[in-house]
Amino acid sequence: MSPRITVLAIWTALLAVGFAAILVLGRPLPTAKEELDAAYRPPTPVSEAAAVESAETIVRLEHPTFVGAPRTVNRRTDLGVERFVIVYTIAEQNTGLRISVGVQDGRVSVATFP
Repeated sequence: MSPRITVLAIWTALLAVGFAAILVLGRPLPTAKEELDAAYRPPTPVSEAAAVESAETIVRLEHPTFVGAPRTVNRRTDLGVERFVIVYTIAEQNTGLRISVGVQDGRVSVATFP
């Protein structure tokens, strides 16, 4: 076998292995920015699970001091707008984080309180 054919065969094999690896591994993991963008734009109508998942992502990426803090989840209607309100509190520090997610529009608002 000539050296050219050997090199071509090796290159073809490596190319095939590369494509196989991509197919097996799937798409790459999202970046922090992509995760945060998705958390601030949950698919509508927003379920409680989706609202909590968005809140967890926002806490993990933007407010890490609240990771593991106790949380409460309430569904309420304010001025005719249904929303989930997720509140994280750290009693020892007298501080908290309120994340509101609109059910119909998916609008997310975040506020901290002392």
